[in-house]
Amino acid sequence: MSRSLRKLGLAAVLVTTLCVLAGCGSGANKANGIEKLDAVPAFLKSVDATRAAGDIEVTGRLPINGVRTTVVSRFQGDVADATLTSSAGTVQVVRSGSDIYVKAGTKFWSKFVPAAQAKSLNGKWTKSNIEGSLRSFKTFVDKDTFFRASGNIKKGAAVTVDGRTLLPITDPKDNTNSSWFIGTTGKPLLYRARIGANANYVFVYDKGGVIALPPDAIDASTFQLPIQ
Repeated sequence: MSRSLRKLGLAAVLVTTLCVLAGCGSGANKANGIEKLDAVPAFLKSVDATRAAGDIEVTGRLPINGVRTTVVSRFQGDVADATLTSSAGTVQVVRSGSDIYVKAGTKFWSKFVPAAQAKSLNGKWTKSNIEGSLRSFKTFVDKDTFFRASGNIKKGAAVTVDGRTLLPITDPKDNTNSSWFIGTTGKPLLYRARIGANANYVFVYDKGGVIALPPDAIDASTFQLPIQ
């Protein structure tokens, strides 16, 4: 091989390597055009992209029944789970299709069922239809929780958060009083949200891991659980 050909080959390798490191031509770094859209089309495009994402972890901090709670939700296809952690204890939720499962301790259950029953449910999985007696927990394992908006949303100027450029969409205080922050490169995914005055969420994609379904569960069809 001639010296000139060897130089060309080396140059090609260097260019390829630099492009890999810098993300040359990768969809993840290309502007997605979301900033050029009006607020409603931009919001709807983000809703579609986020709903279609196959692996999402959402961490939120919000008051539940007056207690400040950290909620970590994961979404993988038609399966989702959530862990609620607060001074009141830990509650786990799993959704699979039309079924929802909840596991909690005696302290939690004692607010809703007789003491003896609460004790018997300690650390055990319960189950109902997604619209049944455990439906109050659906909000933690439903992507639509993050997309409730009025028709009066407004688009703001792009901001940089943790090195990522995001487009803010806001809903006025007299409507849902919420804000959403959408990625301007790659897919127009939702990366941060504030729902109402007190619920703040951060979205992470493709972390991996598998959501495990409970092996067995107690029928919760007679329970009444007014979670707010």
